[in-house]
Amino acid sequence: MADLFLGRTTKLDSGEVAVPIDQDEGSVARDEFYQVVVGKNPGQLKAYWSKVIFTGRGKPPAVVADGAAARKRVASDSHAIAYVERTLVDETVKVVKVDERSASGRWNLEGSAIQQLESHEVKVNGVRVVGEVDERPDFR
Repeated sequence: MADLFLGRTTKLDSGEVAVPIDQDEGSVARDEFYQVVVGKNPGQLKAYWSKVIFTGRGKPPAVVADGAAARKRVASDSHAIAYVERTLVDETVKVVKVDERSASGRWNLEGSAIQQLESHEVKVNGVRVVGEVDERPDFR
């Protein structure tokens, strides 16, 4: 999951393109997602993207204003993947909750819709997916 949002990969292991959608800088959901799932605080993330953009190796995910806009984008684009607050989830999207990350770097996930096998591989069962972030996410 981290590699998708860091621009290191653009495809799922099925070969299908995955389009990560970010929320605005400074949003609580964005800060929590990047700290817990990617392991970067806002300053580290800004420095990372500055370097990647300067060297021409990539560009950051598209940004939407908030969780509602992220949910709307995911609902309308089968390739989009985003994180939203729990209260914004509805029947238009498929929720996947990351439970914990093991020492091997593999994600243990609740449900079977998505599974990260290695840092660059994500399996999705052909459905639109939204990662879940709440006030105190249990992604660890």
